[in-house]
Amino acid sequence: MLLGARALLSLCRRGPTAEDAAPQARRRALPEGGPYLQGLLCNLLNPKIAVLFTSLIPQFVVPGPSATAETLMLGGLFCTGGVLWICLYALVAGSAARLLRRPRVRRAIDAVSGTVLVGFGLRLAAEAR
Repeated sequence: MLLGARALLSLCRRGPTAEDAAPQARRRALPEGGPYLQGLLCNLLNPKIAVLFTSLIPQFVVPGPSATAETLMLGGLFCTGGVLWICLYALVAGSAARLLRRPRVRRAIDAVSGTVLVGFGLRLAAEAR
């Protein structure tokens, strides 16, 4: 309930906050190639990827002399699909971020989430134990 009340009280503030005024100033510069290296290490050290490539993909490969080529092709298709999905996700997230940074939208989100949280808090307080 406290979180909901704080969200509703934040609606009473006037003017843009420091957070609204300079979102770029809070960001720190990433090193060149840092995000790529982080993603590469995340995938290479992810056990789910190893399980996928050692258990799922071989089921679709016909044993024989072309098994290596088929495995590489299926792995390449998996990687291509993953890259396309992440690019689409990044485009949508970038557009949504621009929309969600607007003061009017932020106030609406604060109002809705504050009301919902206060309602949940009141319901929990009124619930018989």
